[in-house]
Amino acid sequence: MTGQAPEILLVEDDPNDADLAMRAIRNATDCVIHLAHDGEEALDVLLHRGSYSKRTSMTQPRLVLLDLKLSKIGGLDVLREMRKHPETWFIPVVMLTSSSQDGDISNSYRSGANSYFQKPVDFSQFRSAIKHVVGYWLQLNLLPRESADARDIYLGRTSDDTPATSPAAVLEADEPGCGYLDLSGGIHGDDPGGRRPADEP
Repeated sequence: MTGQAPEILLVEDDPNDADLAMRAIRNATDCVIHLAHDGEEALDVLLHRGSYSKRTSMTQPRLVLLDLKLSKIGGLDVLREMRKHPETWFIPVVMLTSSSQDGDISNSYRSGANSYFQKPVDFSQFRSAIKHVVGYWLQLNLLPRESADARDIYLGRTSDDTPATSPAAVLEADEPGCGYLDLSGGIHGDDPGGRRPADEP
């Protein structure tokens, strides 16, 4: 994929909002925009189903801009399904919606969203915000280079066959509360004593 323009998957069922978003994205960066008109089509694109079965893991988008309120399959359900699959769990997802409800924001992050973006009413503000959002995720953020690397990380394997903590296992963990990352031993739940390894005497 070296030298090819990155792909953004825009999932938006409102034609007017989709047109505004695509104009703002094209103004911000050189990329390929794939528009999915509902949640079902979005999953078909990402999981290579139906009319998109000829797509491969090498044609996965670098970024998904996902509306919250979608027809057929809602945005949160699309997000949760993405996080279940080794081919899609690592793809950054930015919720692009008009909702500012606390419940929608919380549920989005709990479901695996990387960012939550409320669409401004003013197009100039929207264009400016899209420029920053797309600029970060496409130009600064790094993803696994090969789909096989992403699959191995998802399944809890590393390149030298040493154990690694699987993101799938983390998402499925039943223990509430914040976890912390111990670089020597993986991701853990809350320390009952309120200390992290760096705090040990």
